[in-house]
Amino acid sequence: MTDEERKKKLLKIIKNLVIRAIVILGCIWLLFNVVFSFYRADGGMAPSIKLGDTVMTYGFDRDYPSGTVVAYKSEYGMSEYRVIAVAGDTVDIKNDALYINGYSVSEDYIYGQKTTAWEDGIRFPITVEEGQVFLLHDTRTA
Repeated sequence: MTDEERKKKLLKIIKNLVIRAIVILGCIWLLFNVVFSFYRADGGMAPSIKLGDTVMTYGFDRDYPSGTVVAYKSEYGMSEYRVIAVAGDTVDIKNDALYINGYSVSEDYIYGQKTTAWEDGIRFPITVEEGQVFLLHDTRTA
């Protein structure tokens, strides 16, 4: 084998390695930026998820039953919430308590806090529309 043939063979091997490395890095990037993502918790779900905890999300699940904790991206960044009601449910907040479809909800995950409606917020009761969910933080501050 001549020197020229060896150089061509070596260049072909290097080219194949570079292409494989680019494909592997692209797959890793997709996996950790599209399928899964990581961020620091904002404390809105304390004490279940504490301020500064690392939260990992899965980006393709779209089935959110009541009680599920989800990550929501807004103009203020990522934040975690609990799904309180789903499409067709009627939500009401009155007497420092949460009501779903007319029944008081036992929210043992909020650790003795009261659920009160914001004075400048939405007017209750409301019915959750198709394709939507109703979200609240576990940390309920007036």
